[in-house]
This record gives sequence, structure tokens and C-alpha cells, in this order.
Amino acid sequence: MAHTIRISDEEMKILRDAAKVHSRSIAKQVEHWLRLGRAAERSDEYSFERVELALKAQLSIDELTGAEQEAYMKEFHKRMINFGPEIEAAYAKLGDEARAVGYFEDDI
Repeated sequence: MAHTIRISDEEMKILRDAAKVHSRSIAKQVEHWLRLGRAAERSDEYSFERVELALKAQLSIDELTGAEQEAYMKEFHKRMINFGPEIEAAYAKLGDEARAVGYFEDDI
């Protein structure tokens, strides 16, 4: 029985591209990734919850397994280059404050 789900445009593009590369239908690509996701969640060597805790600085990176550390680094890098408007605004505000890095009295 077929089911309809909503997927963001960005994820749908990634899904279509992966399906094309692997010569799968979109439905078969979704099923493939679902199986991989379930396997990853059941793995004793990998816990995305632990990776999330490390990303929030609630767990030391040293306590992660090798697979978790690899996932941590990939996710950390992705988040650092794709930060949202809230973070951009916070950095802009920080740059305007006295004592911010690069601020000198002579610059006024």
C-alpha cells in the first residue's frame, strides 16, 4: 500500500540525486535509507543521541566511539558553514560591542 509523505525541497533534491546515481526509484531509495537509518539506530557502535550531546557540549568528544567522532566532525562542520540568521545576527551584534575582537579605541 502506497503512502504520501512531505519532504522538504532540499531533501527531495538530495533524494532524487541519490536515486539517480544508484539507479533506484525514489521509493526504493527512501526504503534503502530507512533500512540504513534503522540499522544505525540499533548499532552498539553508534548513537546519534550521543553525538547530539557532544555537539551541545554535554558529553566529551573523547567519550564518543570512532564512528560517533566521525559523525560528530561531519555534523559540526556542516553546522558551522550553514548557520542560520540568528547566529549571523548574534555575531554582527558582538562585532559592534566594545571589547569585541578587533575593536580598538583608535578606530572610533
